[in-house]
Parts: sequence; structure tokens; C-alpha cells
Amino acid sequence: MYNTTYTTRYWYHHNTTTSSPSTDGNFPFLPLQCTSPKTVSLTESWRNNYGRRGYHKDAGIYDEGRTWFRFTGKAGNQLKNTCPNQYSCGSSAAYWSDDRMPSSVGETLHFYMYESLYSGDHQSFCKERKFRSKATLCSNDGDYVYLLEERMSDGYDTLCGKHQL
Repeated sequence: MYNTTYTTRYWYHHNTTTSSPSTDGNFPFLPLQCTSPKTVSLTESWRNNYGRRGYHKDAGIYDEGRTWFRFTGKAGNQLKNTCPNQYSCGSSAAYWSDDRMPSSVGETLHFYMYESLYSGDHQSFCKERKFRSKATLCSNDGDYVYLLEERMSDGYDTLCGKHQL
């Protein structure tokens, strides 16, 4: 696992950064990535489809290490946390993670996102490759934002979402 003990809390307000809680122990402001209009919303239903073949491609739409994204609408509301089935999530190579995610609003954790691949004989490789990533919990409703710190493969790779109630 990728240093899951490392936790960061940054709070932005009036162009200042603080890591101190308010007097009641709560952090009054969300991290910038939770509210930024530059955070990409993934809404496509094929991201939450675990059985249909597709040829979608996410490579190139993220500025490596600088573009946060979230799942919303028909794409789900979180990154999938179990290995996707073959040809799931609109591609032959879907990204997912079973690493620990933040549990407190505003908390950011480092984790690994995994690429699942399938060979010609349908053998599953759930953790074929791993990519350094970050996740921030933005609300008590399970609204996470994610950052892929390394470049995705240039093939038909996609980010796989799920609905979490």
C-alpha cells in the first residue's frame, strides 16, 4: 500500500492556508479541490457498468498530478473498491482501488489506484499495475475527489465508479 498513514488537512479561506481546527474542534473550510470549478466531474453511465464491453479512453484528459476528479450522477459517487469484471466500466482496462480511503471530511490520503487487465485466456490481473493517487473526503455523504499522480496508460483505460449509499 502507498503510505496510507500519511494524512493531510489543508483549509483554504481568503488566500490563506491553515491546518488548525476551530475552537469547537471542527475544520470550518473544505480543501480547495472539493469546491474548485476545475475539478472534473465524471458522469458517464458506462463507468458504473460492470458487464458491457466498451472502448472508452481516459488517457489524456487529466493533467498528470494536477487535475482532481469526482464521480457523480450515473457514473456513481465513488471509485470502485473491488476488481472490475472483464470489459467493465467501458474498457478492457479499468482503474479501481481497495486501499483505505479518508474517513473524516477534509482528510486527504495517499493510496494506490490499480489497473485491471485480462489476458487472451480471460485470466484476471486485478492489480496489473499500480498508480500513486490521492483521495479527499469532501462531505459526510461520501463525496470523494481523487487525484491520479501518475500518467495513465495510453490505451483504452478508464476510471471505474460505483454507487455507495
